[in-house]
Amino acid sequence: MNRIAPWLRLLCLLLATAAFVDRASAAVFQDTFTNRETVVGSTGQIDGSNAGATKEVGEPNHAERTGGRSVWISWTAPTNGLVTFTTAGSSFDTLLGIYYLKSGTNSPLLRLQDIADGEDDGPLLTSSAQCGVKAGQTYEIAVDGYRGATGTISLAWNLITSDLLPPIILGKSSDQSTTNGSTLELMVNFQPSDSVELEWLFNNEDLHVHASNLVINGFSATNVGQYRLSFTANNVRLLSNPIEIQINSEGQITTLARNKPEDAVAAPLIGQTSTRPVPAGGRALMGGPVGVARGYNGTQIFSTTYASRDPGEPVPCGVTGGASYWFAYQPPTNGLVRINTDGSSYDTVLAIYTYNGTLTGYADLIPVACDNNGGTNGLSSKVQFVAEFGRTYLVDVDGVAGARGLARLNYELLTLGSSQLQPPAITAHPQSLATLVGRKATLSSVAQSPLPMRLQWYRNAVPLSQQTNPAITLNAPQLSDIGFYSMTASNADGVAVSNPALLAVTPIPTLSMSALGDQLRIPLPNLGGLGYAIEFSDNLSSSSWQAWTNPTINGLLVLTNNPSAPSLYFRLRIP
Repeated sequence: MNRIAPWLRLLCLLLATAAFVDRASAAVFQDTFTNRETVVGSTGQIDGSNAGATKEVGEPNHAERTGGRSVWISWTAPTNGLVTFTTAGSSFDTLLGIYYLKSGTNSPLLRLQDIADGEDDGPLLTSSAQCGVKAGQTYEIAVDGYRGATGTISLAWNLITSDLLPPIILGKSSDQSTTNGSTLELMVNFQPSDSVELEWLFNNEDLHVHASNLVINGFSATNVGQYRLSFTANNVRLLSNPIEIQINSEGQITTLARNKPEDAVAAPLIGQTSTRPVPAGGRALMGGPVGVARGYNGTQIFSTTYASRDPGEPVPCGVTGGASYWFAYQPPTNGLVRINTDGSSYDTVLAIYTYNGTLTGYADLIPVACDNNGGTNGLSSKVQFVAEFGRTYLVDVDGVAGARGLARLNYELLTLGSSQLQPPAITAHPQSLATLVGRKATLSSVAQSPLPMRLQWYRNAVPLSQQTNPAITLNAPQLSDIGFYSMTASNADGVAVSNPALLAVTPIPTLSMSALGDQLRIPLPNLGGLGYAIEFSDNLSSSSWQAWTNPTINGLLVLTNNPSAPSLYFRLRIP
């Protein structure tokens, strides 16, 4: 049997493609399937773009991923053999699908039989795919952009001729999670071919199982990873796409950690509360026909052996990684979530993010918490954060300096009523304050909580946007800012509300004067509790101002007109 490592074999094929490529300049990628053009030849390359391309109704998800900007080309095999298609040299994150068109009368897009696909095989997240082909058969090739990415495309192919017809893969078991101790069966469906040898691989190591199906009894963490079926015919070797198997201790088959956050969101752990109440501590009651309870306590075990890091991906906790996997979690109720990577086989760094609306890329991520080396052995990580029901949280597990291995992501949700939770307490309330229009004013409050908490300021019971700190400062308050201000502090177990404080804002006063007989009268303003001093001067120099100590009468400063007395100037000084 051919034992050449898959990556080395692929490298040889790519080098062969580069050396003997025939650029099919007459062919052009087409947006719609019905307009596709056909190319021939054992080797070739087509350059183009998917800018402005669309996805048609009924079109499959290429490489089982969300795209949206697909283009098509047809290729007719000149001989039996093994063909490799690659998008190496393209400028964006590509998805690659290879199909043949089954007979029938319904829509051609609904008659496409997937025989190979590829994603994320190069440093720029380009793709490659291999499949056995039959002489004279036409195959349909789709190049798409992951999550609608666009750019320039370079599609090359190379055919290795075989006297025997290589197998054509028609389907395989899906990526999935299982539980400790379970029995797992995997299979790959293919068209029979001549004299083919079968060999199952686990993380590219031979398992010495020579059948189309693989059964593993007593599945455990040592079995977590990627499985492929190898087909060898006449010294030509074909590998099925990998089947990734993980463990979810709560038995959620479709819950998977993934290499990209958008893919994790498509395979989330969605918490669900049992029909019985959850007791203190957050652990759901088990046993009996009581409905489903999940998302409270569990472990997701997965391998990061083939993990990578996307360009533009955030750096968790500022620690250089390089082998990230993402896990999407939706809590079954509000509570405090504790997550750690204890038991992982390598040095991890951990970060939590959330987002609003639909996740379209890394720019949408909102940091929640992160940690490096806070776990039990100084290499694992742990975080805790207050989670809201209905919100999706993304857990990023990366390897420090690109470390890879077996990851254990342990999660625990503590809910309302748990003895380990306490509501916040307000230990210092805001104090009422009077100020002038335009003069900076600050109100502050102090809250304490043994758990993470969220602060929010209100004016007249209406929340103030982005005012989530212990103090609120108005740099230039106006009359519209007058009102009662209060602060709330909330955590997973409750909410505390401060006493309200009145902010009084007064216009800057002006002094006027009127005469009555031999008296001059100056009305003194009401500054709404804002204190001030009356001062006078006979020359306006900065050092000549003195406090006026004579009494006022009914809010009036009364002066006797004395023509022989020197001129006096009056002002109000507001501290």
